Amino acid sequence: MHLPYIPSRDRKGAETTDDVPLQTAPSRSRLGKGTDTLITHHALPRRAGARSAHPDAISRAVATTNPPWVSSAYPDSRAFAELAVTVSRPGERALDVGTGSGVVAICLARAGCHVTATDVSAAAVRNAERNALRNGVQITCEVSDLLDSVDERFDLITINPPYSFVRDTFLGNVAKNLLRRVPAVHRSSGSAMPGAVRRFRLAMMRRFFEQAPTRLRRGGRLLLLVYRHEVDALNESLPAGTNVQRLAHGDLETIGAVGLLINPAPGSTTGGRPAARSE
Repeated sequence: MHLPYIPSRDRKGAETTDDVPLQTAPSRSRLGKGTDTLITHHALPRRAGARSAHPDAISRAVATTNPPWVSSAYPDSRAFAELAVTVSRPGERALDVGTGSGVVAICLARAGCHVTATDVSAAAVRNAERNALRNGVQITCEVSDLLDSVDERFDLITINPPYSFVRDTFLGNVAKNLLRRVPAVHRSSGSAMPGAVRRFRLAMMRRFFEQAPTRLRRGGRLLLLVYRHEVDALNESLPAGTNVQRLAHGDLETIGAVGLLINPAPGSTTGGRPAARSE
């Protein structure tokens, strides 16, 4: 059977000659308007030394219990965990920011990574610790507002930004999480995102981009879960030369989201300089 080819494109959107089979090796491109390659996590090549367990098998085996004031391990959260496992390799140091239920951190630990999990909410950190113990893995859990309290360096940093428009409060988290447990509300969370939520998330991700490069080891990368309509705006927060790949998953498509795998530009120390835009 002929394998489909996805053309790589330069930053002005023109096709280049380095087309590769979708199921062999994903092409990479700058983050541009509609120019980046979409692939499924099944198409990503596993790295040398990777565990044989399939990412979705690891995700399905993780059981979590989450009180109403902590975000649940929704199907899209598990899909994001599968992407994280796919782009990781055993022995790496991984950091899961905004860990919530801890499902991403637990999956990475089961895949053989040395994992630290952080959250601005002390209740979420305690919940992630309990879920890690329940699943028989060891992760280091710390309270931190994004990377403010993080001093170590990591090979992989993951973040699923919160769906919110204000800093965490107990009653606000209970109301938000109970509402988002309604399937119809959760499915429409991306397409019907209020402007206040959109602005809060964008400001948070820009601050994350400013902090992240100094917390990465050589060759380290970032993995974010974002909604499709946020992608173009995030382009302005990335330094020129940043390597970005969009990763698709069926359970992310349901809510209009994708994974962004980011390799910061060599020598970059801040995410504040705008990247060149597509013409």
